[in-house]
Amino acid sequence: MPVFDPAKEQRILEAIRAYKNGSAPSLNEAARRHDVAPSTVKHRYNGRNTCGARQKQPTNQALTNGEEEVLVKWITQLWSQNFPARLDLVRHMAGKIAGREMGENWVTRFLQRHTELTTVRTRLLDDKRGKANDIEAVIGWFTIFYQMIKKHKILPENVWNMDEKGFLIGYGRTATVIVPTDNKHERFCLHDGNRDSVTMVECVSSVGKYCPPMVIFSGHVHLLEWHRDHVEREGWHWAISNKGFTNEHLAMEWLKHCFDPYTATIAGPKLSRSTRLLILDGHGSHITTDFIDYCCEARIVLLCLPPHSTHFLQPLDVGLFSHYSRAYGDTVNSFCERGGTGIGKRDFIDLISNARQKAFTDKTIIGGWKGSGLFPFDPLKVLESLPNFTKANHIQSLKVIIDNVEDNVPDTPTAQTPANPAALHQFVDTIYPHLDSPLKRKLDKVTKAASNLFTQITILETTNNSLLQDIKQQHRIHKPSSQSQLSKARVLADVELQALVDAAEQRAMQHVTRSQNRAQVPTTPARSRLQS
Repeated sequence: MPVFDPAKEQRILEAIRAYKNGSAPSLNEAARRHDVAPSTVKHRYNGRNTCGARQKQPTNQALTNGEEEVLVKWITQLWSQNFPARLDLVRHMAGKIAGREMGENWVTRFLQRHTELTTVRTRLLDDKRGKANDIEAVIGWFTIFYQMIKKHKILPENVWNMDEKGFLIGYGRTATVIVPTDNKHERFCLHDGNRDSVTMVECVSSVGKYCPPMVIFSGHVHLLEWHRDHVEREGWHWAISNKGFTNEHLAMEWLKHCFDPYTATIAGPKLSRSTRLLILDGHGSHITTDFIDYCCEARIVLLCLPPHSTHFLQPLDVGLFSHYSRAYGDTVNSFCERGGTGIGKRDFIDLISNARQKAFTDKTIIGGWKGSGLFPFDPLKVLESLPNFTKANHIQSLKVIIDNVEDNVPDTPTAQTPANPAALHQFVDTIYPHLDSPLKRKLDKVTKAASNLFTQITILETTNNSLLQDIKQQHRIHKPSSQSQLSKARVLADVELQALVDAAEQRAMQHVTRSQNRAQVPTTPARSRLQS
């Protein structure tokens, strides 16, 4: 067994560290400077552990050196995406890797082994929200956004913003009204007064598209009363929580069943799918290991907004949500003016659907991206509106951003990924003349295989669409009891909801049929009994 040399091991680690931090231009140069073999440094950098390295690792260490290196990269990646990793998040991720729960002091020992990481205290800025005085953080946000777009070559149609919007079911909004001049009484606008909270999870893209929403009601079970005379709304998902707010479970369900399937159709087939960028706030339900892991596997880049900045940096807040609130308030007012009372969850579904149709337009959605300085990329539009901002005081921080505005990379789409056989052959024709014969033969084989995959995908999509159409054509026959429970599931897709409603109505119809059959049993007339 080779004799372990601590001094040599230290030089190997220092060589790798020099290459990582950029002080050495290559692994060969780093090895030369630290007097170790280049092959050894390369093998160690690529994850190979020597016998000596395995001996060096303590037997009571929960993760191997390689696993800890991966964890370090994961933490660094989160930081680059404006998601600073909390201590409990790192400990939870380490536990998932090790397959067991980590001790309370594990993170402290982990940081002692990795001096390239450290801890800092976050600041609470609730009292500064209106002033928005952390200009450097805003400049950093625009820099990170630009770097993510450039690094992953993300197209505008694959940039999305997600947030939750809460509504009080029975509350409209104030409005300007005309009354007699001699009316000295205070003016009131009647509303239903139902203060049940409902959360709408919405998501829009920089080109004006929007995902089907998730509707979160307060409750413990789904009631049939909410969905009587149900009109199917394709892609909508219906969820329940104790208070009608989102949580970690519902955020994960939204990601898997609302966002990913819908945006994947825009990003292209799975094998050649473009990277998507999802902008969201730092709500605790979004910063979980499951949420982040799923995004990594699905090629979804997460980008977290700076704290207390959504009112001027988030496209949904800047451009859409104010129109959304006004549209719903006007819809409620109109409902009450027509004599409508007792607004419940069943009425809310129709009211919010009408409000979405009014608010979700290209003008309001694209206006939000423009107003937040993202598309077109114009950070100065936002920065110049902040108090205490001057170009002279922040010229160094602005240099990169100003150069980027001239490049305007986010507004310059790269080549589209072929999404069908025709587009594939058109793309191949553009590069075919520039290849030599061996590469042409290989490209022909790849093109043929890709065409076959496209064909299979088309067949599957056509079959699925036919099945969905069959489900849509099912007819409701009878309205059962309004308080019938449909399901205790926390999330229901619209197709699942339709199936449950149809099943409940079918059971009610069978019950009515049995009752009618019992009522039609023939009886002997009284006169016949007397004669006999």
